[in-house]
Amino acid sequence: MLLFGALFAILTRKGERRPSVFSYGAFWKGIFFATLFNAAVLYAAIIYPDWMWMYFVEESRLGFWPLLYLFLFLYYLPYILGFYLGKWTADRGFVSWLLFCFFCLGWEGWLVVTLFNRYSVVGTREEFLAGGALSLFSPENRMGMILNGTIAVMVVIYLVCLWQHLRRRPPNTGFESEV
Repeated sequence: MLLFGALFAILTRKGERRPSVFSYGAFWKGIFFATLFNAAVLYAAIIYPDWMWMYFVEESRLGFWPLLYLFLFLYYLPYILGFYLGKWTADRGFVSWLLFCFFCLGWEGWLVVTLFNRYSVVGTREEFLAGGALSLFSPENRMGMILNGTIAVMVVIYLVCLWQHLRRRPPNTGFESEV
């Protein structure tokens, strides 16, 4: 979610100052973008709660209020922080912003690699422990299709937002080289 925020922060004008991150149009486009991702996460949390907890907890089903709390503090708040940090690093230069994005990607990569044996199979905790959970990459697994479809839509949305930003920007602002 930090990365999502940073990706949309770069779609603001370099050096532009506003009272809060909430006053940028790019911020709200990013909220929509993050909400698409969160819809897939919510689906997984409801249908495959054991997988969402990576099979670490015995009772994984959550009610409305705990889910709301988790989405606000583990998904939307990090997006807001990512937008803020992305804007802060982008204002210091494209290379700074890029380094922040690579940091976020590295962190996510480390998490996926560390938990890959749990991430790559979807089922109940009992199925996972017995070795019978279905591969995330299997054509029979709905979750893989939902995640891949959501990611494809998100990539298209981001590319459209990036294209709109590049069309609007005045010459010699944003994305300039720091050589």
